[in-house]
Amino acid sequence: MGLLRSQLEISQNDRTRLMKLVDKQNKQIHELESRSMEIPAYKASIQRFENRVASLEDEIKLSKELNNINNKAKSSINNENVAPPPPPSLDVFAVPSTPKESRPRPRLVSPSKTQPSKKRETAKWADKLVTEYKQVAKENPSRQRSLDRRNSRFVSMPKDSQI
Repeated sequence: MGLLRSQLEISQNDRTRLMKLVDKQNKQIHELESRSMEIPAYKASIQRFENRVASLEDEIKLSKELNNINNKAKSSINNENVAPPPPPSLDVFAVPSTPKESRPRPRLVSPSKTQPSKKRETAKWADKLVTEYKQVAKENPSRQRSLDRRNSRFVSMPKDSQI
């Protein structure tokens, strides 16, 4: 029996060793399968990028052709239908020809010109306004008193009729 036991132990040790080897092989197989799955995915993404690059190159060629066509059309435009360029005086970005210091400055108006004019028409208008005001004051007695007070601005005493 001892012999059978030792053989059984050896067979169990071999079995566990073989099971470990099988597990390692299963892991390696799984890794290889995942890598083989990744390769087609990479190939597909590379193919998509290549297609995109090709379409962008086509767009660049087309835009260059359109740009050339536009340049030819611009060079062949008839100058009769083109508006003339604006005069140089309307150029907003032009630098003024005279420096700021040498430009003429507006002069101040003398005080005699700013005083109200004493023409006859103005005097007539003012006199007419005063007479109308006095007329209204005569019609309204309270208005007459206020008018009298305004005429005597320096003395607040009532006016004497004898003076």
